[in-house]
Amino acid sequence: MDGPAYCGELWDKITSLTENLNWYDLYRPVPPGGYFSMSAEERIGKTVIDGVEKEYVRGFTHREYTPWLRNVLPKREREVVLGSAVSDYFNTPEVRAALHIPTYAQPWN
Repeated sequence: MDGPAYCGELWDKITSLTENLNWYDLYRPVPPGGYFSMSAEERIGKTVIDGVEKEYVRGFTHREYTPWLRNVLPKREREVVLGSAVSDYFNTPEVRAALHIPTYAQPWN
């Protein structure tokens, strides 16, 4: 059952006012355009494991982190992505070697 029209209008206003807000790190500034925002293509990271280039998904979106909100969060072409630096870091050859991750293990997502 849908609620009154003003609820949808209010939700749209809240969403537009907070679209560049990093809910998980309120003190980190988000520059205009948002450096946390990535397209699906930009989210594909690449690393070389045992001489073979492999792909991994960089970071996670709010929609992926809170799957119970999928029907509430608006779908956008460019999603806010958190943790992409962590994904990139854990997939570097030096870190994989330091953590003794075997070469048969897939990239870290």
